[in-house]
Amino acid sequence: MQAEVLTAIFTGMRSGELIGLTWDHINFEKGTIRVAKQLVQPRGPGTDFEFGSTKNGKGRDLMPAGFLMDVLKQHKEKQEEMKRAAGDLWNESSFPGLVFTNPDGSHLSQWAVWRRFQKLLKDAGLSHHRVHDLRHTFAINSLMAGDDIKTLQENMGHFSAAFTLDRYGHVTETMRKASSDRMQRFFESMENDVVV
Repeated sequence: MQAEVLTAIFTGMRSGELIGLTWDHINFEKGTIRVAKQLVQPRGPGTDFEFGSTKNGKGRDLMPAGFLMDVLKQHKEKQEEMKRAAGDLWNESSFPGLVFTNPDGSHLSQWAVWRRFQKLLKDAGLSHHRVHDLRHTFAINSLMAGDDIKTLQENMGHFSAAFTLDRYGHVTETMRKASSDRMQRFFESMENDVVV
């Protein structure tokens, strides 16, 4: 699977944040990713891509699972090989050090990421989904894995924990029901030993 898709699934980064991520914002020693900007194309004819602030205007630090940092290390090595092979044809233009690029080193667009993602889905026999849906997958999986709402809010870059709770409260309700069911099974397993 492509590194940018895995990064989206396991960090919840927005598409613009993914294509704007630069290597200087990845700290392999600490195992962190700093999300401080995104690559955007302003609306209007003849506009060029530029770095912009994150959606809420704040940066955030992510600490993804170790396996994802390993994926990114391997991706960096592969990118360095591609860069050496391309030589003078490597084209970083105005955006040096991007983590995810086209094969010639040029920046990706959100449309290009969408096309890559659709090809992966088709090859896997799956139906069409938006790249943004990976963000929701991350959020739900985080809650199911036991992350609290505040941690999820910070990882997602939401303005407030209340927004995150409103958005994903149905998941916590499901988790409460599952907890209740587990407690019921535990009680039933102890029933013979408990005098009420």
